[in-house]
Amino acid sequence: MMMEAVLTSRTHPEYGEITIPFPIPEEDYDRTMELLEELGIGDVLAQDCRIVKLESAYPVLERLEDAAVNVDELDYLAKRLESFWKSEKDQFQAMAHKLDLTDIQDLINLTFCCPDTTVITDFSKLEEAGRELAASREETDRARRELEESNEKLAAARAERDKVQAKLDGALPDAQAYAQIKERAAGVELDAHRRAQSVQDKAERDAERVRRQLEQWLDRNISTVRFELPSTSQGELYRGYRSSSSKGTRITSSNTSISASELDRVRAGLNRITQMVDAQEGALEGIAKVYSETAGPKIEAPMPIPEEE
Repeated sequence: MMMEAVLTSRTHPEYGEITIPFPIPEEDYDRTMELLEELGIGDVLAQDCRIVKLESAYPVLERLEDAAVNVDELDYLAKRLESFWKSEKDQFQAMAHKLDLTDIQDLINLTFCCPDTTVITDFSKLEEAGRELAASREETDRARRELEESNEKLAAARAERDKVQAKLDGALPDAQAYAQIKERAAGVELDAHRRAQSVQDKAERDAERVRRQLEQWLDRNISTVRFELPSTSQGELYRGYRSSSSKGTRITSSNTSISASELDRVRAGLNRITQMVDAQEGALEGIAKVYSETAGPKIEAPMPIPEEE
């Protein structure tokens, strides 16, 4: 505990008083704020508290008694003072007296600049104090140089950041355009895929329809085709026709009579039938080829799973 303060409301002291240790322990912070709220004080920004009494290792802080303060400001001042070395405590105490500081914000600002102050507490050792002063100044100069270097690096980093930000701002329209093109390309690709799938489905349906029609046609026509060997009388007629076709006469067998012109017509009809069969055979081969291409690869039967012994 760095200090202990008795606080009351600046506008309503009749609400009572409360004693708070500073810095406020982290585990007690929420409960402390609840107690302050019961007195109508503890606002984050407003200086709504009045210090009735303040006890600390810094007598100079007694000047804050009866002053209006903010709880968070008082807590922050206590944390700053708690981190000081002994020499820094002497510097803070001496400068606060010299500057006659009574405002809490001025005291907080002093915690950041009091190391630049030289305080001599033992005048019997002035030579040693001089060496300490020189060392302190060298340390201060080194700290200032480091601060300047840090500021230069920070400025360079900010300039680089601004440059990168400018590049990003310039690349943003291109990125947006690319995203739009990519989205349109995806839409075109999806539409093309749907159309291709539609064409493929239609081709498969057409192929299936042709296959069914072909099977129906083959079943219907093959069932009506009859192949019969010529009878003895038909053989005799053909041999008679071959032997007498040059004469142009009628061929007569024991039970059949037919003229040569009739046989010519029969032979011509047979030739036409042969040509039609050849043409249909070629067409069937083409249809079978198209069907095999559209039907896709043949899926082999799965191999049987060997039985475990």
